[in-house]
Amino acid sequence: MDSGPMDLLLTMSCFPMSQKVKASSVVVSEQETDTSNTHGPNWTREELQDLIEIWLEQSIMASLENRRNKPVYVTIAKSMQARGHNRNWTQIQCKIKALRSAFYHAKDVNSGS
Repeated sequence: MDSGPMDLLLTMSCFPMSQKVKASSVVVSEQETDTSNTHGPNWTREELQDLIEIWLEQSIMASLENRRNKPVYVTIAKSMQARGHNRNWTQIQCKIKALRSAFYHAKDVNSGS
């Protein structure tokens, strides 16, 4: 069984912050603390697979080329909820950004540059 792009994306997740970054983080005020944990629990393989399937739809791909993408992320969140997953648009935005970043990082590393 070959390892395709879908398998690569499914194995990627948000990378933990390094100790140096954690130590230098800015202290969050009490008001910000209430909203700072909006990314939720870790993503399951099924959630990632469904997210990628929705993300790969042509209408979603075309819509994400715009600068203002909140309505697209809301649409993806509704599709995820229809599939039985409880993720909001900010969690989806964060995961898509992390997957994109990890993909391009892996692509650069593997290109030999």
